[in-house]
Amino acid sequence: MMYSPQHYELDLGKTYLIFASKSECAGEFKQLHLFHTGKEDEGVTRTLDGRPMAKLSIKEAHWFELNLLLTNSASSNSLYAIKQLDAMSKSCQRDWGHTDDFAREAVLNSLSLLITNLQDEVAITAINCFQTSSPAPECATQLSSHANSLVAVANGHFSAQRQIAAIAALSGTRFTEVSDSLLRLLNHPEENVRAQTVSLLPRFPGEFSEGEIRKHATDESSQVRVAVAEAIGNGKFKSLLPTLEKLLSEPREVHKSAREALLKFDVEQVKEILKKNLGDAEFRPDYLCKLAEKNPDPWLTNLVEVLEVRREKIKQQAETSGVEPKAAYFQGLMSLSGTHFKCWTIIYDHLSALPNEAFSDGKLDRCLVALEKAGNTGSSEPTKLYQLYLQKGLSERALKFRSESEKDFPNHNLKEFFDRIERSPNN
Repeated sequence: MMYSPQHYELDLGKTYLIFASKSECAGEFKQLHLFHTGKEDEGVTRTLDGRPMAKLSIKEAHWFELNLLLTNSASSNSLYAIKQLDAMSKSCQRDWGHTDDFAREAVLNSLSLLITNLQDEVAITAINCFQTSSPAPECATQLSSHANSLVAVANGHFSAQRQIAAIAALSGTRFTEVSDSLLRLLNHPEENVRAQTVSLLPRFPGEFSEGEIRKHATDESSQVRVAVAEAIGNGKFKSLLPTLEKLLSEPREVHKSAREALLKFDVEQVKEILKKNLGDAEFRPDYLCKLAEKNPDPWLTNLVEVLEVRREKIKQQAETSGVEPKAAYFQGLMSLSGTHFKCWTIIYDHLSALPNEAFSDGKLDRCLVALEKAGNTGSSEPTKLYQLYLQKGLSERALKFRSESEKDFPNHNLKEFFDRIERSPNN
C-alpha cells in the first residue's frame, strides 16, 4: 500500500488536520484511502485552532483551514499556507511536486492578497508563486488578471528584492511597463540587486535589454559580470558574443560563467570562439563535445584523447591514494557522468552510424578501446558496445569483450543482457 503506514510528528500545543478512520484498537486510526489520491494522504496539515469542523469535504476543509492561516498575523502561518496552497495546485512553472487539489486561479487569487504584505518574506514568497517560464497562452492568461497589481509592486516603494520578484513574475506576461523600475534597479548601489536584475533581462528581449547587458559587462562588481555572462547565454544573444568573448579573458568565476554561457549557443555561432579556446585544459572536453555536436568526424581523435587522459589520470589517483583494494577504488572512480558520459555517447553514436566496412581495416580500433575502457554508468554501456560489435560483424571482438566484461563486472548481471542481444542483435 503506497505511503503506508503513515508516521506523523506532531508538536505539542499545535493543532492539525488529519483525515483517518477509527480502527478496532482504541487510539489507533487508519488512513482513508488504499492508494495515494492527493495532499490528504501525504501527511498532516496545520490548523489555526482546534474548534470543531463543520461538515466539509476533504478539499473544502483544507481550503478553509489554509486560507485562515494565510491571512493570519503570524508570518510563520502565512508562509506555511503559501507553500501548501502552491503545492496543492498545478503550476505553469513546474508540475513536479504539485497536486491538482485546487484550481490554480483560485490559489493565485488568494495569494494576491499578500503581495503588499508588510512582511517582505511573506510577500516575496507569495509573488514567487506567480512566476512562470512557460510560453503557453494559458499561463499568461492565468497571470493577466494580476498583472496590474504586480506592476504596482514593481514600480512602488517596496524593497528591491520584492520589486525583483514582481518583475520576474511579470516576465511571464511580457509586460513592458516595468522598464522604469528595471532601469532603477540596474543602477542600484548594491551589487547583489544589480546582478539579480541583469539576470532578468533575457526575459525582456529587445534593444533595451541588450544595451544594458553590454553596459554592465564592465560593471565594477565581478558578481554583476558573472550575471552578464549568464544572461548572454540564457538569452542566446548572438549580437553580444563579442562581449562574452571579452569576459572569457577575466579570471575565476566570470571566466567560468562565460565558458558555460558559450555552450548554450548553437555550435555554428560559437565554433570559432571555441576553437580559439581549446587550450583551456579545464573546459577543453566541454568545448570538444560542443564542436562535435553536429559532425563528430573532425573531432573524433580529440574526443578519444579526452577519455584516454581521464582514464590515465584516475589510474594514477588510485595508485597513489592508498585506498585498498585499488582495483575496486579505480572502478568506482571510473563511473561515467557529465561531460565524459556525453563524450562517450558522441563517439558511440558516430560509430553506430558508420557502415560495417568502416571497421574492417582496424583504423577505428582506438575508438573502440577508448569506449571499452572509459568506465560506465552500469550495464548500459557494455550492453550497447556488445550490440555494436555484433551488428558490425566484429564477432571475435564481441566474444573477447563479453568474456572480459562478465569477469570485470560480475554484479551487473551482464550475461543475461548479452544473451538477449545475441538472440536479437538488431532489436
